[in-house]
Amino acid sequence: MDEVKRRGRPSTHSREELLHVTRTVAAERGYDATRLSDVAAASGLAVSTLQHYFGSRDAMVREAVVAGVRDEL
Repeated sequence: MDEVKRRGRPSTHSREELLHVTRTVAAERGYDATRLSDVAAASGLAVSTLQHYFGSRDAMVREAVVAGVRDEL
């Protein structure tokens, strides 16, 4: 995850790791109960970092779900 702490957009590999963490947290807690702070804690990043990269919780979870479906195809 060190790559994500750089300035600018995370690398593709690091972004994929964040999306995987997001899917894992959402699977454990459920969509409605998943918060940015949960994903931040699980990934070791600040909430503000996730907001910077994804904009919002909904955008982050939506991207994580789409990426998960894409991986299954």
